Amino acid sequence: MTLSLSLPFPPSANNLFRNAGKKRVSTGAALAYAKAVAQHVEALGDPKAPAGELRAVIAVWAPDLRRRDLVNLEKAPIDGLVKAGVMADDSLIVDFRIYRAGLDRQNPRITVWMEAA
Repeated sequence: MTLSLSLPFPPSANNLFRNAGKKRVSTGAALAYAKAVAQHVEALGDPKAPAGELRAVIAVWAPDLRRRDLVNLEKAPIDGLVKAGVMADDSLIVDFRIYRAGLDRQNPRITVWMEAA
């Protein structure tokens, strides 16, 4: 079984946390994105990833042509899917790929596919 989810374009991992004294806390961007993922997942009927180890692929449709480090775009959606209960833990991903799918100024997004590894 393959789970396929289209999610809003995520904030970069560089913008997910900030220092607060000796602690690292989530930024407003991180909290807002996690909430958006949870609402999207709920609207889809709370889908679940297969149990056990997973293979994951993320396709990225960017909002513009700026240079981006694709690896920085995986943290927020994967963490959001864990928080939304789609998968138990991100450590279950044992095979991972992320790629640029194209430009979509009207609907920047990512699509996540997950299947049993």
